[in-house]
Amino acid sequence: MRPESSLGRLAAHRLAAHAGRVLPQHRSEWARAMQSEIDHLPSSGAALRWALGCVFASYIERMHVMNLGNLRISRWVLSLEMLMCFFWLTWMFGALVSRGVYGFSGPLPIDRWYLMMLFGTVVGPIGLIVAFKSIVLNRPSMSWFTLAALCLPAAWTFIAFLGQILSARYPVEALGGFVLFALLPALGVAHLVHLARSRANVAAAA
Repeated sequence: MRPESSLGRLAAHRLAAHAGRVLPQHRSEWARAMQSEIDHLPSSGAALRWALGCVFASYIERMHVMNLGNLRISRWVLSLEMLMCFFWLTWMFGALVSRGVYGFSGPLPIDRWYLMMLFGTVVGPIGLIVAFKSIVLNRPSMSWFTLAALCLPAAWTFIAFLGQILSARYPVEALGGFVLFALLPALGVAHLVHLARSRANVAAAA
């Protein structure tokens, strides 16, 4: 096996192992299936795509079974999830603010495209700030302004990247950008909103 292939499968196994740790206990069979499937895939690229899908599925499953009122999910898992959801969009926002993005030479012109991208990526740093407030300060509630600042850019980015996939000649090539910059942030926003609503319901019941 080639070295890059070995490294790819090793990374895939570690991602699948992380997905298994995130999954609830009653999904232990899923975790074993995730690991065993990797060795049957034809290439390291396919193995990595499978493992990334397992990670996304595990986070979604964890979100479904969480009792969000008492934050049953451990804080380190929640922190890792928020980093995964908002890191790349925050990186893109920072690159735009500094007016230099990988692949572009010189400062970017402040035009319509630049402002639209800036609006779409602002959900990254806002999401990390709200996540910090929720996880570290234990204050998951959010104002209507914060809700709009999260949901509107996330929806805009999701629709923009989805349109790019639908119009692309080779949609699979655009899938990575969609996952990193649109799908993961949308999931992160949904989770933060869910946390805030659950805390509000608990407070109202009390």
